[in-house]
Amino acid sequence: MARSRRARFFAAAAVVAFLAPAAPLAQDSPFSFVISVTDQNGQPVRDLKRDEIVVTENGVEAEIAKVEPFAMPVALTIAVDNGPLSADALAHYRTGLTALVRALPADMEVTLITMSPQPLLVVRPTTDRMRLLRGVNGFATQEESPRFTDTLVEFSRRYETALKETNRIASLPVLLNAGD
Repeated sequence: MARSRRARFFAAAAVVAFLAPAAPLAQDSPFSFVISVTDQNGQPVRDLKRDEIVVTENGVEAEIAKVEPFAMPVALTIAVDNGPLSADALAHYRTGLTALVRALPADMEVTLITMSPQPLLVVRPTTDRMRLLRGVNGFATQEESPRFTDTLVEFSRRYETALKETNRIASLPVLLNAGD
């Protein structure tokens, strides 16, 4: 059983390693990241062991220091570069984003925004995957350059406002930049 579980978890861990910064994994500079692992039925795996996770970079396996449960839900914001230089890549963005939306846990809240000519909310925070898929196909390239800094400010303000209103953090905010 452990061998088959390790094989299934490898794909999830490899995605996390691929999304990690390009800098080499240094033994003297550990970092933490969150992964979501499900079984064949889409149910969360809650008893994941350290030896069942494989993270590699450039073919070198990294040491996993510890694995611990993370109970806070993740709220994902996808920011898409829809500026003039993304015109040729737009079809690839749509393909990748479609696969990402389909692979995300069903209960994960996702927001979709574009960055050109300024941050624009395409899909409000939702768990409705069909709505997100329509949003992925519902924007076009723009003539103005994307405004990544404004997108970061908008992303931060949204969570700052929510924190002030509720005096608590309900989810781990994650911003994914899709584009150049």
